[in-house]
Amino acid sequence: MQKHITDQPRHRTYVSRAKAFLTFERQSTRHPSYTALHRKPKVAGSGTKARQFARIERGVLA
Repeated sequence: MQKHITDQPRHRTYVSRAKAFLTFERQSTRHPSYTALHRKPKVAGSGTKARQFARIERGVLA
């Protein structure tokens, strides 16, 4: 005699639920490369060279 259909255990696939959770978690956090660039110290004087070249190009030598 077979069990009734309601007596059978339900086969749940947790793969789709876990996949949705991981997708949500990945999208809710920043990528590590963005964090690394944000923490990277700014180089002092990086804009001064461009400013000096522009000043010389305009003809102001002093």
